[in-house]
Amino acid sequence: MGENESSFSPIIFTATSPSDLNMKPRLIILISSAILIAVAISTAIVRQQSTPSDRSISTPIDLGRAEITNTAAISEPSTPTISLPTATSTPTCIATLGQVVTITIPSSIYSQSIPVDIYLPPCYAEATPPLTAIYLLHGAGADQTQWPDLNVQSQSDALIQNGSRSFMVVMPGGEYRTQLDYAAFILKDVIPSIAQDYHVQIDRADQAIGGLSLGGYWALKIAFLHPQEFSAVGAYSPVVDQGQPDDPLELARSADNLPSLRIMLDVGDVDPLRVGAQQLAGQLEARSIPVAFSINPGGHNRAYWRLHTGEYLRFLLHLF
Repeated sequence: MGENESSFSPIIFTATSPSDLNMKPRLIILISSAILIAVAISTAIVRQQSTPSDRSISTPIDLGRAEITNTAAISEPSTPTISLPTATSTPTCIATLGQVVTITIPSSIYSQSIPVDIYLPPCYAEATPPLTAIYLLHGAGADQTQWPDLNVQSQSDALIQNGSRSFMVVMPGGEYRTQLDYAAFILKDVIPSIAQDYHVQIDRADQAIGGLSLGGYWALKIAFLHPQEFSAVGAYSPVVDQGQPDDPLELARSADNLPSLRIMLDVGDVDPLRVGAQQLAGQLEARSIPVAFSINPGGHNRAYWRLHTGEYLRFLLHLF
């Protein structure tokens, strides 16, 4: 060996047999696996120490109107119990047409049951608040079917469809008799029965009355004698004078509180009762009592009244 050469000689491993060559890779693999397992165990221990092993939810969590109510201690995530709000019922009626029904009411005045036709507005079963009630009285020789024949249902439906508040129309029957007080029948039998069985207002502001021919006579008489019961009265082709001290024409001269009433008179220009209607309107005006008085082309018949049913209803509803 020369003087400038290193004296270090590398150590060389030499396999003395094939089995020695196979042991080295296996040993490396075993050592690596052990290291990975140790790291995994250490990580799990650290996580367990940093996370509480026992958690409790004590404050409800607001989820809109739902609420988490599970307060049990949990060691693992669990699905909370959710209380859903109770559904509130909402109106479902979409009807646009009302209906006319016929009932009978017991009458102490007639000593028997009397038929009454009633217009019920669309969705009456869901009506709220209570409805305005309009009472329409038939003419002599007619009955509770007269006003339905004059298009009360279609005219009422049209008013409601055009934005009027909902209302009922009560059309009582009952024959007019000389010795029978029809006013008492309306005030003591009809109105109390309707108030008891139907969803209507019972205060003055939401009650109105009207009638045609002899029914107009009774409507005026009832309203003039009981203005505290009605906000409006309408008389169409009315009888106004039967020679009695409490006829509408006489009451117009002396009755109190008439200015508080809305009063409508309507008559055809060839109606034989036109003169009496004019006299009544003149008497009211003489006392400075407002009255909506109109004379239109026509006579004393259903064809005339049918043309004006919508106007009558609008006035009684305070729509003009």
